[in-house]
Amino acid sequence: MIKRLASIGLALFVCLTLALGMVGGVAADDGVGMAIDPTPKTATVSQNFTVDIKVTNSGGAEVNAAGAHLNFSTTYLEVVSIAPGTALGTVMTNTHSNAAGTIDYEATVGTPTNPPVTTDFVLARVTFRAKAVTAGTPLTFVFTPALRQTAVYAGIGNVLNAENVDDGTVSITAPMPTVAFSASTYSVNEGSGSRLITVQLSATSTATVTVNYATTTGGTASAGLDYTTAGATLTFSPGQISKTFSVSIADDTTVEPSETVNLALTSPVNATPGSPNTAVLTIVDNDAAPVGGTAYWPNKLLMLLPWIAIGAAVIAGISLLVRRRHGAVR
Repeated sequence: MIKRLASIGLALFVCLTLALGMVGGVAADDGVGMAIDPTPKTATVSQNFTVDIKVTNSGGAEVNAAGAHLNFSTTYLEVVSIAPGTALGTVMTNTHSNAAGTIDYEATVGTPTNPPVTTDFVLARVTFRAKAVTAGTPLTFVFTPALRQTAVYAGIGNVLNAENVDDGTVSITAPMPTVAFSASTYSVNEGSGSRLITVQLSATSTATVTVNYATTTGGTASAGLDYTTAGATLTFSPGQISKTFSVSIADDTTVEPSETVNLALTSPVNATPGSPNTAVLTIVDNDAAPVGGTAYWPNKLLMLLPWIAIGAAVIAGISLLVRRRHGAVR
């Protein structure tokens, strides 16, 4: 509220009532007003944000007291805290109701001997929490005779209502979704030719979401030999929640262990990085070792070891018998 408080022997007081018009034969428009700053304000659901209740003073009037009374929608907003401004040091009222959707804040310079404020200033800073999506919910300055009476300080009753009152608007959007791989690991048979990889959003978005994907270094598979490098941008249109890309796999005839390809997501737009944003694709070999191949003789030797042992024992026995017959053994 804007009030001009005057009395013989006391300095001129001005108090803001947040409504237009004049009461009780008060002086003409002196350029004092009230505004929400910034407006419009944009927030996302569950986000805390701040707005200032600001006193505007284009005419340089002497403002010694101010009171703000605001209504807000409890469907979309709730007050977290109200911090006093520094221009008016004595807080007289600082209350709010998240049930009723009201804010009442009043402050003064303290005593008539303290210097008045003659410029624009912040009366209070309100921290809200955004509760639900809306294209715009108002922060509305209100004025009633009952509220006007609460702003009479020290028994001085002349009141000037605020001119140039600017209500505020808050638009609330859904939080940005996260974007991530559908799994941290994938596998593919070498003979399959390719593997589809799924990337998904945590929720649908009203905005177009993009994210870059790529095969990266560090895996055991060789690019150009075991797979073809991949990299491009996935685009999620509004309402889409998943997209896929393909990694091409080379089918060779080399007998080899399973090999890995590293995958990564980067640079999301209208989304935040989710988990996992890296993944590993395992290429499972489909080649069996041929007879006589690199794995043939080691395997065969393992199978022949018992027979080799028996043969060695037989040879050793025959050798011992021959040596006895010829008197070589003592």
